[in-house]
Amino acid sequence: WSLDDFSLLKKLYEGSLSVVCQAQHKRSGRHVALKIYKRSRLHEMERFQLAREICLHIRIVHPHVVSLFAAWKDAKYVYLALDWAPLGNMFDFLVARGGRLGEEEAARLVMKPLMAALAFLHSQHFIHRDVKLENLLLDGSSCLKLADFGLAIDQKFEQANTRLGTFGYFAPEDASVRGYDSQVDVWSAGVVGYEVLTGRAPFSAASPAKIIQAIRTRVLEFTGISEEAKDFLRSALTRDPAVRPTAKQLLSHPWIVRH
Repeated sequence: WSLDDFSLLKKLYEGSLSVVCQAQHKRSGRHVALKIYKRSRLHEMERFQLAREICLHIRIVHPHVVSLFAAWKDAKYVYLALDWAPLGNMFDFLVARGGRLGEEEAARLVMKPLMAALAFLHSQHFIHRDVKLENLLLDGSSCLKLADFGLAIDQKFEQANTRLGTFGYFAPEDASVRGYDSQVDVWSAGVVGYEVLTGRAPFSAASPAKIIQAIRTRVLEFTGISEEAKDFLRSALTRDPAVRPTAKQLLSHPWIVRH
């Protein structure tokens, strides 16, 4: 692979470490999101994390996970060719739709495919560790794709004991020092479900410390949704990870099955 294999069409994002461009593979005509890292900007830990991300992500093939088609490097850059998601991320999609979705659409478009993706990842001993609206992408057919494996780990080779991710999506055990497992992803998916169904962030607060306190103690209100939807969210947002259902179990929840 080389950059000459692609036509760069549009810059989508530029951060401190990487640039993401819409690109087209010249031979196949396939549109991709080309993520380009400048090697000189990557410190040793960032190089390790990027190598871990590539090694893990390239092994994941699932209809509701963004595909990593190729990864390569040259003297100056590291390149990742990923699924192109022309409809953007779920956060922007929700904003355009007035902040929330109806139950049928929330279950069919968001929660069922998200739980299917997580059930598959967890069966392979992977933890995503950063499930949130911005990491849920929509392809041209409105098919949800879980993206961004920069914080993901393979539990067969690495123990989960570092607090990582996005504050409002932390699970209660994620905010402790005792370690955690793939159930943190289920909690984060429950936060996504709450946001999609109610239009509100369940644990919003004025500071990171107050967010953590809310995650541990806040009694949530579930207004304007069915009893089945409430039960689904309460199940996913069970504070005890030993009691919290798995992603596979939640795929069989009546609210998901009915839609």
